[in-house]
Amino acid sequence: MTGIFELHQKMTAHLFPSFSSEDERFLALALCGEAGELANYIKKRWRDGVDLKEEIRDEIADIRVYLELIARCFDIDGHKMESIFRDALIIEPNFDNERFISLSLCHRVGKLAGIIETRWITNEDVMRGTAQNDIVNIRVYLEMIARIFLIEGKKLDHRVEQKLAKVIQKHGIKMDKDETASEHIGMSSYTRSQDTLR
Repeated sequence: MTGIFELHQKMTAHLFPSFSSEDERFLALALCGEAGELANYIKKRWRDGVDLKEEIRDEIADIRVYLELIARCFDIDGHKMESIFRDALIIEPNFDNERFISLSLCHRVGKLAGIIETRWITNEDVMRGTAQNDIVNIRVYLEMIARIFLIEGKKLDHRVEQKLAKVIQKHGIKMDKDETASEHIGMSSYTRSQDTLR
């Protein structure tokens, strides 16, 4: 396991096995938290007329990290996710209203949280396909808000890479020396898929 997945495993090994049902719950809470932080910044832009673009870009990157991780829990990470995402991106509307997209993103994160709640209550592996669809929908709306804040595609990958490098440094985590920085985020397939969409 390399990159973002290895980093996650190293940071949570003392809590639970990576990508277990316990981790799924942890990642759902993390994803909800980041979507809420994004919504809060959008609210402040609306209410106070402040810029906050850099803070919003950071939250978009945080959401992307947790979405990649939770996608792994549902076996929809990597090329599988990107293939489905490309198809979904074509049929989604291209709204440019940050308030609407932020609300829509929070709604979709909430739907996924509801599925994970059901899985937790029943202690069964149910609604996997619905969760996969919701993950892809979150990815679509995340890309839409990333476009509004001019951080889509390679720019978002770069922002995620920078944030993960800071986490690695802050926590003194040792990663495989043969890995490149882009392998730390495990998102090179996304960048290639974006190039084909343009």
